[in-house]
Amino acid sequence: MAGVSFGDIFGIVYGMNDEFGGMVGEVEIPKWFYPFLEDRPFKRCLICEQELLGGDVQYLIEKAWKGTEVIFEYAICLACIESQQEELSLESLQNISKYFMTQPHFMGRPLEVVNWPAEEPGRWTQRCALTNRPRWEVENYQIFGHFRGDKMILSVYPLLICDEATEALAERLSKKTRDSLDDFVDEFLGMPPEFENAPEDTPLVLF
Repeated sequence: MAGVSFGDIFGIVYGMNDEFGGMVGEVEIPKWFYPFLEDRPFKRCLICEQELLGGDVQYLIEKAWKGTEVIFEYAICLACIESQQEELSLESLQNISKYFMTQPHFMGRPLEVVNWPAEEPGRWTQRCALTNRPRWEVENYQIFGHFRGDKMILSVYPLLICDEATEALAERLSKKTRDSLDDFVDEFLGMPPEFENAPEDTPLVLF
C-alpha cells in the first residue's frame, strides 16, 4: 500500500498561505469534518491524544472516501505531523513539492479563494485542488482541513484531492517513505479487509 504524507502537503500549502496573505477567516467546524458515526468534532490527536477543541491547538483532519463510504479518518496535531515528517525521505519531499508546484490549478488557488465567501466553506472542496475535477465526477477522494480549537481555518485549506492526483503523488514516493506510511497505517488506522486484500485499491494516506 502506498501513501502520501499530509505533512508534506501541509508544509507546501502553509507556505503558500504566508506568501498570499494567510487565511480568509475562521468558521465553525462543518459536520462533514466530524467523525463519520458521531455528531461532534474530533476531540483528540490520533497519535499523542492531546485535547484539540480547547484553546489554540492547531491540527489537521483527513477523511478518505470511496463512494459514500469513509475508509479512514483522523485528526493529528501539528507537533505530531512534524515528528512524522522526520521519517520521510528527502527524495519524497522534493518530488511532492515539485509536483505541486507544476499544477496550475493548485498554484492559482490562493488568489482564487480570497474571493470566496466564508459563509460557504463547502466551496473549498467542490473540486480537486490539483486537477480541478469536480467532486461529483470522482468516486474516490480525500478531504483535509486545518483547524484551531473549535474552528476551521479557511485559507488554501480545506482541500479535496481526487484519486487521479493521489495516484500521481504516490508514484513520486521513495520506498523509505512508502514503508514509513504503511507502518503508520498499520499502527494507527487499519483498513477494511477488502483493502488489505487488494492493496492497489487502497486509498492513500495524507498525514
